[in-house]
Amino acid sequence: MITIFHGDNFVLSRRALNQNLTQTPERFDAQNLTEEALIQALESNPLFKIPKLFVMENLLSLPRSKLKESLIKIVLNNAGQNILLWEKKSLTPAVKKQFARAAVKEFKLPAALFNFLDALTLKNFHQALINNPAELIFYLLHRRISQLIQALDDPASLKGAPWQIAKLKNQAKDYQLDHLVDFHQKLLTLDEQLKTSQSLLPLSGCLDLLLIEL
Repeated sequence: MITIFHGDNFVLSRRALNQNLTQTPERFDAQNLTEEALIQALESNPLFKIPKLFVMENLLSLPRSKLKESLIKIVLNNAGQNILLWEKKSLTPAVKKQFARAAVKEFKLPAALFNFLDALTLKNFHQALINNPAELIFYLLHRRISQLIQALDDPASLKGAPWQIAKLKNQAKDYQLDHLVDFHQKLLTLDEQLKTSQSLLPLSGCLDLLLIEL
């Protein structure tokens, strides 16, 4: 059975994935996966046929290539195995159709988070913080600031549906490029401080102070 966990709310999707780990899985990072390694893992016949659990991350998010197509084909040909796929973003309709027989579980972002990302104010941040972890908000804020920088500096590089790109360009008009770049650097510095336990405040408090400057 193939089960796919996907959606923009990667915190909930990751939690759901972990809750479905009924045994220690054999994990694969799609970025470094080869056809030979995947076939060996899924199609090997051990002396004692103990059911295995396989976890693959971001296979369906890989850039289009012959290798990706081959890996997906191998997975589909082994649908009788216990395979869990975790994706960092939402699946496209084409991918959902390709995995029509799989159990697909999507985890969407709540409206409060979209409201914050579309209007980066302290009020919206506090509303988003009520039911969402600061780590998720931090990740999405970092991504949105990067997108706004792109919208001002290199709009042709933006990816997404036309309405999404238009929305980002319109939002970017409220900011100066140098100010966004400076804010982006502060987010990177904060990330480093958190990883090395140098921050005296919790993440939510640090974001509070940073957003005042935005």
